Amino acid sequence: GNYLIHHRYTDTYLTSPGEKEAMATLAPLTTGANTEETDLSQVWYLEQQSGRYSFINLKDSLQLNKEGVMKSRATRSFRFKGAVGTSYLSIQNTGTSGKICWTVADNGVIDYAGAESPVDYPFELIPYKGNGQGISHTDSTPIHVEFYTLSGLHTESPVPGGIYIRRTIHADGKVEVEKVFCK
Repeated sequence: GNYLIHHRYTDTYLTSPGEKEAMATLAPLTTGANTEETDLSQVWYLEQQSGRYSFINLKDSLQLNKEGVMKSRATRSFRFKGAVGTSYLSIQNTGTSGKICWTVADNGVIDYAGAESPVDYPFELIPYKGNGQGISHTDSTPIHVEFYTLSGLHTESPVPGGIYIRRTIHADGKVEVEKVFCK
């Protein structure tokens, strides 16, 4: 689904810089031209598979990699660990050893590999519903499209005349998968 990723101690939100190869940062909540709209650079589609998540930004469709760099495509790089009895979370890279947990310095800078295990649970996921927060649940605008061969291999550029599986993620969180013939 779509979420704001809030750091509770600095009262800031994970924010896409809007360009490939740039680092995602924490920033105060911002609004669009209409002050009722949340800036979509702070809204993330979290796609889960096998307990791992991809973070896809709604504004630019770029994905966060485990180093905190925005890419056009990244693997499912993150896991969450929750504090018992709360909604607070630790965000972790999918590695199994070494420094895999996000930490945040006093100045608000994220270290995407700051600790070996959660020492705190500083994040919370805030569901993004639209309705005064930008897009609505009925917004079916495609935000990310991927193509796969019929054998399931991801391809960056489908070849004309080929048959592919197209996977489209919409702004409302709907995922559409269909077989297509590329002209």
